[in-house]
Amino acid sequence: MRRAVAFLLLWMTACGPLSPPRADGGGGGAGGGGSGGGLGGGTGGGTGGGTGGGTGGGTGGGTGGGGDRLPRLFSSVLVSTSTTPVGAVKGFAETSGAVWAVTQRGQVLKSTGSEFIEQTQLMAGGTLYVQDFTATPDGTFLVLTTVRLLVCSSACEQAQSWTAHAISPSDEVLESVCGNSASDVIAVGSRGGPSIGIAYRWNGSSFTKVSNDVGMDLPRGCWRSPSGALTFGGVDAVLRYSGGGFTPVPMSVADAGVTQQRWRCGGVIGSEEALAGPNRRIAHLSSGQLALRFDGAPAGEMNAMAVVDPNEAWVVGGQPSASAPNAWEFDGQRWSERTPRLPIYLAHSAAVVDGGVLYVGGQDDTGGPIILRGVR
Repeated sequence: MRRAVAFLLLWMTACGPLSPPRADGGGGGAGGGGSGGGLGGGTGGGTGGGTGGGTGGGTGGGTGGGGDRLPRLFSSVLVSTSTTPVGAVKGFAETSGAVWAVTQRGQVLKSTGSEFIEQTQLMAGGTLYVQDFTATPDGTFLVLTTVRLLVCSSACEQAQSWTAHAISPSDEVLESVCGNSASDVIAVGSRGGPSIGIAYRWNGSSFTKVSNDVGMDLPRGCWRSPSGALTFGGVDAVLRYSGGGFTPVPMSVADAGVTQQRWRCGGVIGSEEALAGPNRRIAHLSSGQLALRFDGAPAGEMNAMAVVDPNEAWVVGGQPSASAPNAWEFDGQRWSERTPRLPIYLAHSAAVVDGGVLYVGGQDDTGGPIILRGVR
């Protein structure tokens, strides 16, 4: 099945950078899904790919971004799949010469040019629900579903190269994953009616619970702090993971608009950390002070952040609507809502690859996959 949808929009306006991919196919940096900063790479040989269903075509809007920069132009990219169901695009990773994506129903997509082509489907038959996809700095791919972690270090075009590691408690749901290396990966989620935050760790051989209460409700999203520590957002809090434990980030609240917030994504912009979440609110954390920088209340999700450089960052999301705002841009001074909206029904993921190319993943109005590529 193959679908091609064309968009033509142009914007003219005024989630850390990616480490260079390794020559052997690995990449650098954690991110993707609901996280800020760059994204990781993986390794993998062989070929694969399906032909069939997908979306693509056309060009989309852009930005001016910081000073005399050229506008960023967005185009939809063809997505070809051979299995069903598919669902939204949940994250990106980069290897030498290729960009990868994973859909909500486990299709592993790879692009070595303009088109994303299905290589395999994880747990074929659409029996899983993917929450997040990213990679470690040393090139291990990580796919997180609601109840399991899937890991691949090479030949990721092939289903047999992935190993699955499940959790058993019926009241637990995993949400986000990121890692320092192939043997130091953290997945967070929640348990029970109160949605108490939990964490599991992959050490390269086993996937075990390391915290039954991380000290924060509804943890989601992962990015690296200015010092490089894995950082997670949640309800009215931010946690750092280091040395096997979680530590809350001391914050004094400068504005009432940053309270009662569930921070879903974040990233480092220059010397500050940016946090985003529901109600279209974005705050910056600097020297322990959390200040509101954008308030687009009352409704709408902010699902992912991608940081290009200190003068350009993006938050994407939206709500199930063809007209609701779905992208917000930082130009080095302030955040603003992008109009017209990106040509995507609902955005789930964003990442910076290949020296500054911005990818946005999500879904169309039928729930099918959409990928946008933004270049200057």
